[in-house]
Amino acid sequence: MKHDCLVPIGQRAVFYIPAKKLEKKYQQGAMLKTAKLIFHDFFIKNYNAYTVDVQEAQGFWRKNYDEEETQDKSVRYEVSFEGKVEEFIDFLSETCDMIGEECIYLTMGPNSYLVTPSSTPTEKKSSKNS
Repeated sequence: MKHDCLVPIGQRAVFYIPAKKLEKKYQQGAMLKTAKLIFHDFFIKNYNAYTVDVQEAQGFWRKNYDEEETQDKSVRYEVSFEGKVEEFIDFLSETCDMIGEECIYLTMGPNSYLVTPSSTPTEKKSSKNS
């Protein structure tokens, strides 16, 4: 689509964070910050904008078909960017680890992903055996 009034800003990424973890404080460098502030600082510094849907979304999932269902209220974040995809994924992975989540559900373009912590259990095992 070609229109002079449209300015492309890159691809869109949408992800969800458990609402109960956004106001908790986490160590970031020498400071304690809420996860909400950590997201804000990262997105403004790197992408100049982002959106937070403060209406909590109810999510349901299970790891396997034979396990009990889990549910949680989550807050939806959306950011658009060109390039810097690896930096964004690294940030989500590190944040996942920091807030104690097994994974963060992410959609980017037409695809969906589970972003796992930067130090996954298999990496921890192999580093212990080294």
